[in-house]
Amino acid sequence: MIDIQSPPPAWIAPAPPGMVELELSLSQIDLLCRTLGAAAAEGKQIFGCSMWGSGGCLIIVPKIGRVSSMEDQARVREHEVAHCNGWKHEDR
Repeated sequence: MIDIQSPPPAWIAPAPPGMVELELSLSQIDLLCRTLGAAAAEGKQIFGCSMWGSGGCLIIVPKIGRVSSMEDQARVREHEVAHCNGWKHEDR
């Protein structure tokens, strides 16, 4: 199971208009998200990320497969959609 923080209930909402979702392997997500500026504690893997662009919000979530389950993907999607809706981590 992927260890990712659940957003506060106030930030759990439908995806904003124009949101695009990209599904990648966990190794691709970690590399791409770090390249795009996401950070994680030393030794921690990045399981998803989100960013706003001219066309809307892009979220990157894990593909369902050997390593990531449907539940993992849904938890990462919920986390990243909350970021698209304006949620920020409290420790940032």
